[in-house]
Amino acid sequence: MPASSEFETFAAESLGVSAVRLEPIQRGANAKVWRVLVGDEPVAALKSYPEPGAGRDRYASEIGALSFLAGAGAGERRVPRLLRHDPDLRAAMLFWLSGDSGPTTNATEQDLDAALAFIRRLRGYRVTARADDLPLAAEACLSTDEIVRQVDRRHARLAEMAGENADLAAILARYEDLMHIFLRQALIRRPILSPGCAR
Repeated sequence: MPASSEFETFAAESLGVSAVRLEPIQRGANAKVWRVLVGDEPVAALKSYPEPGAGRDRYASEIGALSFLAGAGAGERRVPRLLRHDPDLRAAMLFWLSGDSGPTTNATEQDLDAALAFIRRLRGYRVTARADDLPLAAEACLSTDEIVRQVDRRHARLAEMAGENADLAAILARYEDLMHIFLRQALIRRPILSPGCAR
């Protein structure tokens, strides 16, 4: 991975300023993310991507997807806006939007409708120019059965860890039945993709 000074130079040049400060806000196995500050003001996010592996190139996939969505229709506004990217650094600068993630445990009917409306818009972009050039996601959900299968698999992984984590076990016990009822009802009442529909 490039030295932090290279990322600082990339960020400063992207913004047209002499210097920036980077604050780490996420450090995971797939990517690292920094808050880019000019003075004390956050103005952008800088994201670095790992080298390609296991047939995946997360940098190429994400840059391609964001570029595609920026040009879809009038431009999809509910995705990160790409300011600049560098294939040699495997890094991207994204527009910064201040705020918080909000509560995740009190989703409302309006929240569900907004999420499904976003997914429907994404589906509508399949007929736009360049859509056929986009690769499938690593775990593409092309049918209701596939969505349920992926949820089941993730649930099974959490269940394996629940024996050593009482809080996790309690959460799984409480939501195990509700999880599938909610998912199936959401898809039945508001169909998004037809089973087997590739795009």
